[in-house]
Amino acid sequence: MQTTPHKTTLEQWRVLQAVIDYGGFVPAAEALHRSHSTLSHAVNKLQEQLGVRLLMIRGRKAQLTPEGELLLRHSRALTRVARSLEHMAGDIGDCPPQALSLLVDHSYPMEWLAAVLAGLDAQVAGAIRWRAASPSECRAAIEDASADLVITSSGVEHLPGEPCAQVQLLPVATPALAVALAEPDAAARLAVLWQESELEREARWHAASPEAALALVRQGAGWSQLPKHLVEGLLASGELQQLPAPQFSRDALALSLFAPSRSARSDAGQALRDMLLDDSGIDAGAPHSQGCTA
Repeated sequence: MQTTPHKTTLEQWRVLQAVIDYGGFVPAAEALHRSHSTLSHAVNKLQEQLGVRLLMIRGRKAQLTPEGELLLRHSRALTRVARSLEHMAGDIGDCPPQALSLLVDHSYPMEWLAAVLAGLDAQVAGAIRWRAASPSECRAAIEDASADLVITSSGVEHLPGEPCAQVQLLPVATPALAVALAEPDAAARLAVLWQESELEREARWHAASPEAALALVRQGAGWSQLPKHLVEGLLASGELQQLPAPQFSRDALALSLFAPSRSARSDAGQALRDMLLDDSGIDAGAPHSQGCTA
């Protein structure tokens, strides 16, 4: 049977997603380590092939058209399935039998995870594959059971999670920008957002992760509410400054552990789950199920 070739490619949709997630062509090009012109050509070609205008440029910022918003939302499901297939292929080719997959929210401190893995039996730890992901990726992995264990702040109603950590969020900016934020409406205009629950708010930047938001903050591009473990060294050195209350409030992000797949009930899965939920499994003072904060 003859098939009709696709007009578009996954790469084109990934480029469009990056332009929106990083807040424009320039930051997306920096994040993807590609040239601005390459990304611009990819998006223009995508619009030409579809016969639909996806973006409009206002000032220096690229914004989605209503048609672009609809198609981008569906494209995320498409690229998510492609990533799941790629990870599955990698697991089949590279992982030991009964390997466990762990998806960890970007905001979870990797030092905590490293401490947990170091405390596991070497054979168990060697059978675990993990990676950091966005809340939406974590939520999708819970819904379709494409990961064995998931740590995230974004769960699903039919599968309750177990509280495992609280991450303190601190509002920070460079000292120079902190002065400018005293002006009316400056805080709203210069916000760098990275939490998906905030994406509907009007802001200057939308970053794909707290690390990406921090890079923008360190350049003086805006301020952001970031995990304490990412910024406490920069606050101590004076490179960044914590913004004052009540205009800029401190907050906490509650993370839970989900076990959507049957493999999570294996010996290795149970051992990892117990360590992630047990304060005694890592260095004293690290936050887990007993309500500590970092």
